[in-house]
Formats: sequence, structure tokens, C-alpha cells
Amino acid sequence: MLHFHRTPLALALLTALTLGQQVAWAEGNAQLREEVTTQPGRVITPADEQVLSNSASRVLHHLAKAREQLRRNDADAAKQELAQAQTLLDLLHDNLPTTLVKTQVWGQDGQLKYSSTEEVPAAEVPIVATLDERADFGLAKALPPATAADPAQQAHIDAPAPELPPAQRNALATPPSATPGGGANVQSAGAEVQSADADVQPTTPNAPDNADAVALDKGPEPEAKSVPVALEAADAALYYQELDLPLNLTQRFVTAAKAALDQGQNDQAIDQLSGALDAVHMVSAYLPAPLLAARINLEQAQREYAAGDLTRAKANLDQAIEQIQLANAHGAVPAADDALLNQAQALRARIEGGDSASVGAELRSLWHRVATEAERAVAYTQFGWAKLRHHDPLHQALIEARRYVSLARIDESAKPAAAAKVHEELNQAKVWLDKAATAAVDDPHGAESATLESIRARLNGLLQANDQPDPQSLGQLKQQLNEAIART
Repeated sequence: MLHFHRTPLALALLTALTLGQQVAWAEGNAQLREEVTTQPGRVITPADEQVLSNSASRVLHHLAKAREQLRRNDADAAKQELAQAQTLLDLLHDNLPTTLVKTQVWGQDGQLKYSSTEEVPAAEVPIVATLDERADFGLAKALPPATAADPAQQAHIDAPAPELPPAQRNALATPPSATPGGGANVQSAGAEVQSADADVQPTTPNAPDNADAVALDKGPEPEAKSVPVALEAADAALYYQELDLPLNLTQRFVTAAKAALDQGQNDQAIDQLSGALDAVHMVSAYLPAPLLAARINLEQAQREYAAGDLTRAKANLDQAIEQIQLANAHGAVPAADDALLNQAQALRARIEGGDSASVGAELRSLWHRVATEAERAVAYTQFGWAKLRHHDPLHQALIEARRYVSLARIDESAKPAAAAKVHEELNQAKVWLDKAATAAVDDPHGAESATLESIRARLNGLLQANDQPDPQSLGQLKQQLNEAIART
């Protein structure tokens, strides 16, 4: 459930801060015409954001101590705590990011009748924000008992699959872990799930030399026999929590508490301080994440397939296909990109038809592609300080560039490598990095321009080389993009 405790005005200001440059036109019969535009005012760095989050937390600490001192009838100590809180509130007022909101109104004759520019500060200070992955696991539907793998069937298994850790089988397994200031803290449901960034490792020594000899990950060896029950990720979500300090409201409570103390009204001051502490905004929501569920089901499908249990592998693959379809419908996958769904459906048909050549490697490749798209979807989830930043064009371009670099890594790891496809994906990454460089010029700090030049130089070197890019170089390129995305 989504819990909001914001006034309409606060929501309007938050929307203005979030959207960046936008134009809104009054509708209806055109007697008057209104234009509202927004652009960044004061912009702060991620380091500043951390300091402000800590300062907002300390405000609450001082208010709580002031209330405690008043309950002990120590008004002087309470006044000292309130003075400390006021110092921090002043610091927050003077350093929060702002947005310049320009409003213009034209008459029917086309003449400008009104023009005003106002600098609007952020209404709230993010203290803590978390974003955690949650999966809901259930028993597979009416599957027949598993049987021992047939030797002929087992012979075609060409790579090990990542093990599904036992802890991951518990629904809603872990509580969210806090990230001060709202930096993305994505955590899997109680388990260390293989990342799309996993180091490139050789596959099992028993695999044929020509069978996907290099992969993006190496999971543990599959179990010798199937488990008695199967688990499917029926649903998954991103659980979002945020704790914000409402700056203006907190200031009003503190001012009222100080006035009550000056008049010797300690009980009224306690009430005001309790109001300030109770006014902290907690927002929580479950955000749909079908790609997360698909990724988990593909992990399970790999494990079952490697163990020779085709029935359960197909069941998990069917579940993943449904979730990829849902992701497409929700726009979690780039528009008009049906590659994931087509690959999954074609793979399912091959398994059903008994075509076993390289299916294990293709399952693993599909898992990496789904993990890449899930990573992209999470990166677009803005919360905490991210929703107050004015870096949307730069942030978007970096996310899309990273996606294409990830896809290039996946295709490079195939044997034989799809050289033309890798080159095409790296060229797409270059297009987005060029867009990022243009957007970085408008960054008030200009901090990313130098970093982007380094990233572009590395990518251009890969494109100009005669040889196929090696996994290590692609991994380093992606790591640079990860760091740039985190900063923006």
C-alpha cells in the first residue's frame, strides 16, 4: 500500500522538482495563454546530499532530546537542544536544491500580461530511503514426480547453472536495509543472486570445447538429483521505503515550541515537539517487478535443466515467459523490443521438441538478458535524493549506454561470438554516450564531463580495434558506467 502524508501544495512542488524542464499550457477557449517552465536553481552534489540527510536526522535527535529534558523539567537543557536543532534547520534551508519556476501569461492580443520567476526549494529532506527486491515463492503447480535423469538426456548438458540458494525460497525473506539519503540499495530476497556483472569464468571442465566455453557467470555444480518439490517465483516487486523530514512543517513546530518555552509553558512545548517528531513522512510502496520474477524462474529453470528434470525446467520457463510478457505490457522493456520474449518462446519450443543442442548455454544467455533489463528498470526507479536531481537526460543516456554494453558482453561470451552483433551494440552504446556528453555540458557542476570523456575514449578504442572486444575490457567499461549512474 502506498502511504502519502503530503499536502496538495507539497505534491505540486515535488512534481515541479522532479520533472525538470517542462511546459504546461492552459487548456480551453484561448482567451489567455499561460506557460510555466522549470529549470534547475541551486544544485548540490551527492556528497552534499549525504551531509544534508545526516543533518536532517540530527534535527530529530535534538528534538527528541529536548522533549526528554522537558519531561525532566530541565527547560535550560531543552533550550540548548532546540538551539542546536534550529542551527541545522537553517543549514538545510540554505543548502537544499531549488527549482526556478517561471510563469508567463499572454492576453488574447498576444501581449505578455504577466511574468514571474520564483525559486522554489525542496519541501522535504530525504533521511533514509531503501529499494529492496521481494519475491513470492510458491510450489510448482501439479507437476509429476521427478525421475532420475536419463544418461542420454544428461549427455547434452553443456554448462552448470546457478544454484538457487535455500534462503531465497522464503517469501519476503529479508527486511530492507537502510541507505542514508536514498542511494539505491537493491537487495535480493534473502539470497545472493548472480549479478549481470558477474566475472567471466570458464564453464565446467567436462563440457565440450566448443560448447559455450566462456560465460558471464559460473554457478555451482548442479545437484546430482532433483529436489522433491519445485519452487516458482509467482510474483516479485521492488519494496520502496522512504523517510523524509518536512522542512517547513518542522520549522513551524520548533518555532512554536521555543515560544511556549519562553512563556514557561513546558507542557505546550512538549506537545509541539511531539508534533514535530510525529510529522516525519514515511512513504512505502510495492512496485511491480516482473523481470525480477522472470530472472529468478530462469535461475530455477537452469538448475532443473542441468539436473535433467525437463518437466520442471519447462514449468519454470513457462512462468518466466508469462512474466516477460507482463514486463513488455508494463513498459519495463524498451518499446518494440521483443527479443527477450522471442528468445524465451523459441527456447521453450526447442525443449518441447527434443532439440537439446546448447539449450543450457541459451538458458544462461536468456537469464543474463533478463537480468540486464531488470537492472535497467531498477535504475529508472527514482527515490530519495534522486527524485530531486536535475540530471534526467544525463542519467537516462548513461542507463541506456550501460544496457547496450551489457548486451555486448553477453553476445561476446557466446561461442562462436556474434561479432557483428557486438559491434552493433557497442555502436548503440556510443550513440547514447554522445547524448550523455551533450547533457553533461548543461550539468551545473560539469563534474561528469571529464569522466564521460574517459568512458567514450575507452569505447572508441574497443570499436576501432581489429580484434573482438575482450570480456575484461567490456567489464571495465560497464563498471565505469555503473559509477557514473550512481553519481547522477
